[in-house]
Amino acid sequence: MEAEHCALSPPATPKRILFCQLRQIGDVIISTICIEMLANAFPEAEIHFLTEQKCTPILENNPHIAKVWSVDKTKLSNLLRGIAFYRKVASNDFDLVVNCQHLPRCTWVVMFSRAKRKLALNAPWNTRWLYTNNTSISTPSYAGMFKSKVLKPLGLAWKQERPKIYLTDNERATARNFFHRLGSADAPVISVGSTHHDAARRWPAKHYAALLDAFGAIRPDLRFFLAYGPGEKADAEAVRALSKYPERLLLPEEATGLRHLAACIERCIMHIGNCSAPRHMAVALGVPSLAFVGASSLSWTFPSPEHVAVSPRMKNSLLPEAIKYTDALDCMDKLTPELALPKLISHFDSFALKSRRLNSGPL
Repeated sequence: MEAEHCALSPPATPKRILFCQLRQIGDVIISTICIEMLANAFPEAEIHFLTEQKCTPILENNPHIAKVWSVDKTKLSNLLRGIAFYRKVASNDFDLVVNCQHLPRCTWVVMFSRAKRKLALNAPWNTRWLYTNNTSISTPSYAGMFKSKVLKPLGLAWKQERPKIYLTDNERATARNFFHRLGSADAPVISVGSTHHDAARRWPAKHYAALLDAFGAIRPDLRFFLAYGPGEKADAEAVRALSKYPERLLLPEEATGLRHLAACIERCIMHIGNCSAPRHMAVALGVPSLAFVGASSLSWTFPSPEHVAVSPRMKNSLLPEAIKYTDALDCMDKLTPELALPKLISHFDSFALKSRRLNSGPL
């Protein structure tokens, strides 16, 4: 159900736009859908993006973003210093501010801005007065579609735009050389995102190892890239340690940066993993994906056949009936590799086999 508050007449074409989405990495990736929509609707507008420092690499090289305002929380812990920064951002003569995340740092910028149009999505009651338009949504939908509703007052509607990450040729070349050093040669690679900070959203390492072993027995030409971020290496190492064919699992010595990780995923013919940032990267880069979803909502899955989500709590093609939800960890454990393998094979045959990366050689 949707409701729009304080609706105004159609606005004049904005010349400078500020879009606010501080975190998390996956949310920032999905928010690029809104950037694509704004750029297509207002090609002459200068678009700025306010986000946390850790998320800024996702937005690099995006041709639609003129400037990224990076929030370094360690430097802005002092209230006066923080207010000075938010005033500086707000002083850039924006005539449209779009806020998708109601955190104090975003609210400060909105409050200081003199923009004639300020759009919000589900603004809480105590800050609604800051906005010319507040769109309230309660109906579940794909997260990107949900976020795009903030642009409804501008007459914009989501048309299946997907998130975008723009890589450079140099980043692609670096990823190609990186895979060669890891031992993939020119073998087709599937990226694997087995990590997650929340155990209730993480499929067990033993299941990943067994699934990759079983699928690797069918397709011994494949290699599997174990992606991980800072502090997550132990989770990726656990998968490799439990595998019967550890030589087929490509494990970097150190965590890759976000841009490098994205370039590595783009080189892959498919991505499998938990519902986390690497999965959203795959969507943004046009790589087919299959995600194991535990406590996460299925609304994080892009609505297209190339991207599927499997949840042990819902009736789907893997399970004859939904597992009674009593404990998230128990539910993920009950979604066994034996149940997942047919779905993986089917998805691989339907989409990865058609990939230009497999039919035409490496990128």
